[in-house]
Amino acid sequence: MNPVTYKTDLITVTFNKRKLLRRNRVLSVLLGLSDLLSQPRNLEDLLQEALDYVLAHTPFDAGRLYLMEPDGAGLYLAAHRGMDVAGLERVSLHEGFTGRSARTCSFIAQSVASLGDSRRVHLLTSKGLAVVVCVPFVVQDRVEGVMNLAARKAVTLDQDQVDLLMVLGHLIGAAAVHMKTEEELRTTIRELRARKETIKLFVSSITHDLKSPAVGAHGLARRLSESCRDRLDEREKAYCQQILKATEHIVSMVDELNGFIRTREMPLNLQAVSVGEVWRAVRREFSEQLRQRGVAWQEEGSPEPVTADELMLFRAFRNLVQNALIHGGESLKTLRVGRRDAGTHHVFFVADDGRGIAEEDQGRLFEPFHRLRSSKDVEGSGLGLAIVREAALRHGGDAWVRSRPGEGTAFFFSVAKGLEQTESAETAGG
Repeated sequence: MNPVTYKTDLITVTFNKRKLLRRNRVLSVLLGLSDLLSQPRNLEDLLQEALDYVLAHTPFDAGRLYLMEPDGAGLYLAAHRGMDVAGLERVSLHEGFTGRSARTCSFIAQSVASLGDSRRVHLLTSKGLAVVVCVPFVVQDRVEGVMNLAARKAVTLDQDQVDLLMVLGHLIGAAAVHMKTEEELRTTIRELRARKETIKLFVSSITHDLKSPAVGAHGLARRLSESCRDRLDEREKAYCQQILKATEHIVSMVDELNGFIRTREMPLNLQAVSVGEVWRAVRREFSEQLRQRGVAWQEEGSPEPVTADELMLFRAFRNLVQNALIHGGESLKTLRVGRRDAGTHHVFFVADDGRGIAEEDQGRLFEPFHRLRSSKDVEGSGLGLAIVREAALRHGGDAWVRSRPGEGTAFFFSVAKGLEQTESAETAGG
């Protein structure tokens, strides 16, 4: 190839592995091992095939691959070929040239006859070996293992061959680290999935088993309070009211928990949803509270339909309006619900002119079960805003807040445009 100038000339070279082999054997060997290591397989098979590849492309007759034990105290045999490995299944870092290679992070080549350990000399010569080479697997400056290669006759090594063996060792070590990390990740995922299913089953059981007796207790307490009103003293009436209040709170928390689970787990039923109808439904639910507190209701932006899950959209607006009524304080006089266009998303909001939220309290508002320090005496599950965010995420959007103490609060959530209606929704609409 003629010399080229980088800024003015264009180089086009079609990749050809055979030509690369003839042109540059070292790069071809590295490329072949890299391809082999990239194929999906378990760690044991990967290391065995990698060792076979190295033996096929180097002048060695036998080999062993060792990996570092988890505690770093020694090396365990992970693959071998061409020799009896009895007595060599584990190597201490303070034992022989394999241990020394790992301990010192060094390439070691030595004739068996010159080894200082007579027991090792006898062991290796009895296996017909004359030369031993140890290549550390150095990955990110850590020794992850050692490749021990052996030949039955003398081998001549120059610096290029040593460098090649070191890079081969690095590739094998990096692949082994990757495979172990991947297996640990798969194990963690399996455990998390099992825990998730256990938690779902537990929550489902709790919400079902807890709600029924709570509703029963509420009904009995109400009946007792009404039928025995004339026979109860003030303290006993107060007890009945506390029971009613506590059971109402339990039922409310169970409903919120169920709502959170459904929002996160249930399939979306995407259809054309009238935003105006959702606003009117939410307003009807809170009309008495709005009237009693003298809070004005305002609607802004287009009420035209959007493609969304109607129940989730309603629940998001409902939770935000309820949140404003609970936490807005005495200064709350106006509630604004609205919609804006943000290019790829519809942005919805619920804004109030209430007491606002301190900046340091805004970061964790959408976390499940998180409650403001100022709300510890206010009933609630801590799931309302988490449900809003889950609904937004399920629709390809997000949720956020803007607020200043004394200046009110605005909660926003977005829904991606271009969501496709589910088949059932299209059929129902047709």
